[in-house]
Amino acid sequence: MINVAESFTVTRLLAAGTYTNPITGSGVDIRDYTGQVAVIVDCGPAQAGSGTAALQMYVGSSGTQASGFSSFGTLTSIPAAGGTSVFAVDTQACQRYLRVTGDVAASGRFPVSVSIVGKKINEP
Repeated sequence: MINVAESFTVTRLLAAGTYTNPITGSGVDIRDYTGQVAVIVDCGPAQAGSGTAALQMYVGSSGTQASGFSSFGTLTSIPAAGGTSVFAVDTQACQRYLRVTGDVAASGRFPVSVSIVGKKINEP
């Protein structure tokens, strides 16, 4: 039987917080993960305004390049009521670093966090 707590690693792509426009995460190195990772977006209801938010994921070859990331696709459009979404990313099919950014429409403020869950190469 697999011990899930010991077999998988959780890494934060975007720290939990209440965000306005723009939402900017830092680059996270996924080199040590094997296979697919789950990208989990958890968003509460809008705290102000009636706007929506959209999150995008980017990939790049360096975690420090401000402009070195290219679009990997839209993660989700977040409704004013919030919600949770899970996306699979194949670590072998993209570049070394993942980064999340977002845009909040109107005057909305959203509590949101984005994490990845996966198995690292050296884990049991």
